Amino acid sequence: MNARASAEQSRRLRYAVALSVAVHLIALFGAWPVLRESLQEPAVPPPFVTRLVELPSPEERKPPPPTEARKPERPRPSPAEPPPPRAEPTPIPLPTPAPAAAEPPPAPAPSAPPAASAPAAPPQMESRAAEAITAAQYRMQLIAYAQRNKPPYPHLARENNWAGEVTLEITLRADGQAELGLRGGSGYEVLDKLALDTYQQALRAVPVPPALRGRQVKLEPLRLVYRFVE
Repeated sequence: MNARASAEQSRRLRYAVALSVAVHLIALFGAWPVLRESLQEPAVPPPFVTRLVELPSPEERKPPPPTEARKPERPRPSPAEPPPPRAEPTPIPLPTPAPAAAEPPPAPAPSAPPAASAPAAPPQMESRAAEAITAAQYRMQLIAYAQRNKPPYPHLARENNWAGEVTLEITLRADGQAELGLRGGSGYEVLDKLALDTYQQALRAVPVPPALRGRQVKLEPLRLVYRFVE
């Protein structure tokens, strides 16, 4: 019984010794960085060099006293000498000029002959010019009416993509009636008929001016171009 108790006691002693050694080792390793820094030699700072510079005293920096400038002496005026007497010139009599002869008055300029008046235009030419102006205005009225009342493009020409140019001529008779004729065709009867029908309707709607009645007047031909555009 005693041997067993002593063995148990010796074992506890070994455990306590081992635990104590372990605690000391841990404490030693933890404090090692601090010990290493304390054992190192402290760094010596480099020596600080100063230099003294002597400044000049205020008395040495005083500027030299200014020298007094001498005022120039003004020259004394000398007494003025009296000017010598001048000789007065004697006047010389000038010859009197002879009176100039009177110039004759200029001759009157010949009057220009009266400008010849332009010959008056004969009344026949004036009437023709007025007739041409009235005929051109009437033609423009027909074109404007045809543009405002343009019929649709023919269905047959649209399907076949037909296009062409038609030339019409209009003659105004003495009785005031208008004749419409085909001067140049397009090559397609349907387009020629379209042009004739359009301007036949315009001639019925726009009356002939009174200035164009009583004589036969031929208007400038009408050139019409037909082309279907979608």
